[in-house]
Amino acid sequence: MGEAFQTGFYSIDGDTTGRILIRRSYNSEWFSIYRKNSLPSFDYAAENCDRLILLLAKDLKWGQPLHSEHEGGISDKTAITAFCREIRTQEEAGEAGLLNLVKKSDGTYENVYVYGAVFDLFDEEPNLALKMEILSYNDLAFSISLEGKAYVLPREWLERLLNE
Repeated sequence: MGEAFQTGFYSIDGDTTGRILIRRSYNSEWFSIYRKNSLPSFDYAAENCDRLILLLAKDLKWGQPLHSEHEGGISDKTAITAFCREIRTQEEAGEAGLLNLVKKSDGTYENVYVYGAVFDLFDEEPNLALKMEILSYNDLAFSISLEGKAYVLPREWLERLLNE
């Protein structure tokens, strides 16, 4: 896969506590994240985050420190809960026909791209973030991934995230 690394467990750069370890496997793009068992339980659900931030694709960088580098976002717990609830009530992108907006006559798709991602940040675990990728369908409609599904992202929420 073009990346050389040693298989094993790694701590996060700059984290002297060892609360979080990342396990990388040989010849695999996948990794696992482990949290110390001695720590209090932690609910990693989207609606339990402390802040939502939107980063556009041009600003996404692997391994960047999200908490300290990015200000703003939505931190009102009522708004975060409303966002998650509303996303889950939307149609899935495929059922809503979003791909039909960009389907060419030869059956291929044109102008579907990663617009950015919404990150759920947790004050309790500043080295963890939940990533919800946003796809654009030729800027006519947008979808957002949550819990392994791609839902229609209402334009009102996208605009609010862009303005926060």
